[in-house]
Amino acid sequence: MNNIVGTGYTFVHRETNPEEFRRIYKAYFKTEHVADNDPTSTELSKNTYAFICHIDYVQALYKNQKAFMMTDSGKIFETFAYN
Repeated sequence: MNNIVGTGYTFVHRETNPEEFRRIYKAYFKTEHVADNDPTSTELSKNTYAFICHIDYVQALYKNQKAFMMTDSGKIFETFAYN
C-alpha cells in the first residue's frame, strides 16, 4: 500500500510496501536493498526507510532525519520522520 500525499505525490514505506520500496531503491541508488540483518547490508540500506515519489522526482527519506513537504507559500502541510 502506498499513501498519496497531496496532489500527485506518493509515499512508499519499506515496511508497508517492501516490493515497491526495493524497486525504487534499486533505481535510485543503483544497488539492491537487503534486509538490515543481512551481512551485506550497508548504513545506507539500513537508514533508508521510505521514498516520496512524484512524476519527475524521487526523494529518499532516512531514519536519522525529518523531512517536510511545504506548500508554495512556505507552509508545512506534511512532516515525515521514522518512528
